[in-house]
Formats: sequence, structure tokens, C-alpha cells
Amino acid sequence: MLLTIFMPMHPFIFALIDSKTLILWRDIVCLLALFIVIIHRHGKLKDNTIARCLLLSWIVGWIHAFIFHDSSMSLNIWLNTYRVYFMPSLVYFVMLNTKFSNLQIKKIKTVFLYECFSICVFGIIQQWFIGQDFIQFMGYRRVSITFAYGIQRNIGLFSSANIMGVYLIFGIIICLELIENGKKRFDRVVLGTLVAGLVFTISLSSYLAFIIILLVRTVMIDGISSRAIRRIFKYVGVLFALICILLIWDKIFFESKMFEQMLKRVKEISLVVTADNMLSITDISAAEHLNSLISGFNIMKNNFWGVGFSTGTFMVSNKISDAKYTVESSLFTILFDFGIIAGIIYYIPFLYASVKSYNRNISVQSARLMFLAILIVFIFLPIVQSYELRYFLFLFLGLSRNELYYKTQF
Repeated sequence: MLLTIFMPMHPFIFALIDSKTLILWRDIVCLLALFIVIIHRHGKLKDNTIARCLLLSWIVGWIHAFIFHDSSMSLNIWLNTYRVYFMPSLVYFVMLNTKFSNLQIKKIKTVFLYECFSICVFGIIQQWFIGQDFIQFMGYRRVSITFAYGIQRNIGLFSSANIMGVYLIFGIIICLELIENGKKRFDRVVLGTLVAGLVFTISLSSYLAFIIILLVRTVMIDGISSRAIRRIFKYVGVLFALICILLIWDKIFFESKMFEQMLKRVKEISLVVTADNMLSITDISAAEHLNSLISGFNIMKNNFWGVGFSTGTFMVSNKISDAKYTVESSLFTILFDFGIIAGIIYYIPFLYASVKSYNRNISVQSARLMFLAILIVFIFLPIVQSYELRYFLFLFLGLSRNELYYKTQF
């Protein structure tokens, strides 16, 4: 519960404290919790396919990192990179091996949801009414405040709008789960607020992931049926209403400037067949992502074992100016650090959790949707090194498996 409450506020709190020792509090709590679980269960932890895949990725990742590390990198950077990749998954073993009642599981999810709602509301207020000067006044300098279409993107308490976007998708998934089970009216208000906050992040990758998980969730719940079609039309209606509200908001507060810039941006997006029959994209953001993916592919063609552990990552490039390789894709970020074989092994738990389980338990389905969303965003953004997102992934995955083991339901 401590991690659930303070994890989303971690970037904000430690931007103020700026303590290299205290910043490891998450690791200490995870290790301590796992140690207590091991002692309580007399060293006999539950075993399943995901647990074995995680252990395999830890071992293979460590071996690869030891053999193929870049000798120019310091030991501190090497250990920190490995820690960031693997430490969040410890919470899966804690959740899997701790017996929770149905009430306790619901309480954890409710706390997560309402904190997500609070951070969303703060982000919207800061974005539209307070402005970026407030964040800088508070000393929050480890943040990427970006603008799109003439407005600041919603970052909440995170370091970037893209991370905030994925976090809000997690909140929406949990909110939909609680609504399905409890039908609370306030949860519907929370859901609408989270969707609005997601829109204000202006994260195109998050938009894509959100649309796909809504469609997948509809099929998972209703199958291919008339009810599923009605639900999809309902989503379209809500989206249309939200667009109308945004247009009215833009008209009143911005004299339609945001709409004009968005329309201009849409007109700029085009696919042009050049003389050599290659596709080029004139939209700057899309072009950067595409060029980054092409660059990553070209580099990996000649580097089967990667480019050297802790060499080609955004986390490293923020620490040293001469990082050799960076790419705006989590898929290639992992391949750069771990190579083809270890990189594929690293992603096996993510793939297994998102597609393998066919259990109809709604908690399991929610965890699947989270992993599916993160895999979609991984293609376009280097957020695999976001500690917070992967912590919540494995937290809810562990809770879902916990329900299956202990037969707990809402």
C-alpha cells in the first residue's frame, strides 16, 4: 500500500529532496517485502510460468550484462541500469505469495484509482490554470514540460506527458473493472475525468493504445456480438461528446486557436512517394518516430549481441553526453542493451501476460489489458525504463494471479 500511494509521486517528491540515497526507497521496500514473504512462507514461493520467465530474464540479463557491458561505463551506471530494468518485477512475487482477502484487493485498487484521479485533476488544473511556472517554483525541475498545438501537455506529477498518458490508461482500466463490479456513480465521474486527462496529455501513442484496449476489452467481455457493437457505438458517442466539449472549451478560452493549430497539423501529415519509391512522412513527430525505428533496425542488423549494456539508453544519455546510441522505442532500447536473444527473453513475461491467459476473471483481464497497452506504447516510446509504470504492471498482474490462487472474488 505504501508503494501504491507514493510511487506516482516519486518523481515530484525526489525532485524536491534530490537525495541519491533516499531515491532508492522503492528498492528497499520491495526487497524488504520480498524478504518478509520468503521468511513467512519458509522459503517456499509459489511457482508459475510468469514467475519462471521473470527468473529466466533476470539470470540471462545478468549474464549478458556482465559479458557484453561497455567497459567505458562506470559500475554505478551498470548497476543502476540493471536495477531499473528488473527491480519493479519483484513486486509480482510479493503479490503472488501474499494472501489477500477480496476486500484488501479492492482497497488497493480503489486507493490506486482515487490517487490516479487526484493526480489527473491536479495535472489538468496545473495545465490550464496555474501554468508551468508553478511546477518550477516548487522546484520540480526533472520534468519534460512540452507543448503541442499551442497548449501545455498534461504531465500530472510525472516527468513526462507520455508516462502520464500510460498511467491514466491503467487508471481507466481499473475504473472500468470497479464499475463492472460495483456500478458506483462516482466511479463514472472518475472515469470521465481520467479520459479527459488522457486527452490533455496529447500523447498519440497513448491514444492509439487506449483505442485498441477499448476494442479488445469489448471483445473480451461481449465477444463478437450485437452487444459488442452497441458498446462500440456507445464509446464513439462518448468520444464525439468529448470532442464537442473540447471545441467549446477552445472557442471560449482560446478563440479556437488550438483547433486551428490542430487542423493545420493534420493537413501537414501526408505520405509522399518519392522518386525512389520510398515513403516519407512530413509530420515532424511521426517522422522522428519512424526515423528512430529505422535507425534502430539498421543498428541491430550488425549488432546481434547488442551495442553494449548500459550504452544505448535514454537513461544513460541523460547522465553522460557521449552516449553512443539512443532510439525512441522501448523495443530497440532493450535490444541495444541485451541483444536479440536476451532481449526476446526479457519481453517473454510481457507477451505471455498480454496474450496467453484466457481466464474470464475480470481482474486477470484488466492485467492483460495493461500489458497490451504498454507493449503498444513500447513500440514508439523509450518508457521501458519508467520504474513507476512497470511497478504497477507487475503489481496488478500479481494481484490477478493472487485471486486465482486463493479463489477470492469481489
